[in-house]
Amino acid sequence: MPKTKAEEALAEAERLWRAGEVQQAAEAFRRSRLFFHEAGDPEGEGQALSRLGELDLLLGHLIAARNAFVDARERFAAAGAQHGQAMALMRLGQIAQREGEFEQAGELLTSALERFRSCGNLAGEARAIRHLGTVEMVRGHEDGALDLYQRARILSRDAGDGSGEANSLKALAALHMRFGRNDKAHQAYDDALELFRASGDILGEAQALAELGRLARSFGNTSSAAENLGQAARLFARSGHLLGEADALFELARVQTSTEPSLAHRHYSHAATLFARARHDERSELCRKEAAVLAS
Repeated sequence: MPKTKAEEALAEAERLWRAGEVQQAAEAFRRSRLFFHEAGDPEGEGQALSRLGELDLLLGHLIAARNAFVDARERFAAAGAQHGQAMALMRLGQIAQREGEFEQAGELLTSALERFRSCGNLAGEARAIRHLGTVEMVRGHEDGALDLYQRARILSRDAGDGSGEANSLKALAALHMRFGRNDKAHQAYDDALELFRASGDILGEAQALAELGRLARSFGNTSSAAENLGQAARLFARSGHLLGEADALFELARVQTSTEPSLAHRHYSHAATLFARARHDERSELCRKEAAVLAS
């Protein structure tokens, strides 16, 4: 069946995103949204808006992401698409949490959870519960976060969602680190990494490797830190995650400053370019300053 203009634009946006061309990808998502609108397809319009919101969220552009997800939720509601509404509500909850609006985050995530349950989506339930756990964690409620993360892990396993289970383990690892249980954190990250690899989740694998690199650096194990951060940077690049790649390269450069200064300088320069492409100018400038100090 031939693709419509809207579907072609959506596929092109995904290709551009994977290639790291985020500005062009955003423009293609907007074109796709317009074409779906012209075709009278509110669910398709919601899908294009959601993907635009996901891109903005990954880039740290919270206001733009929130606007996209608000619009996506309205389009999904017009189409009667419960799953789409649940996803949009969940992302809005994540944004509220990152902005420190914890009450609002809890309400949005609970609404998402109810919608996932109404359409029998166990994997979605697990994701909403995991994000509720993160709200509890950042508020310092360790017991509540631990309970929610463990519930999310079990639900993901019951749903056959290996990537979801791995994300719950990654969240548990972050909780252990927050309260100084580094050995437990390391084991949880290792277990998450194995599940991400088994499920073919390249982005999740990259995130777990980056966290293992940071943990190794905190232990003073620079060789392990460099190995994990280098692998993470390559996988972030494959998945089109500019900020993840830039962060991993920046931290890798700091690890290599005393042992491999020429490599460190190259990684600083590449990270600076990536931060600039993602419109994170302050981070880009910090990379350039540290590279200049290294070269002096």
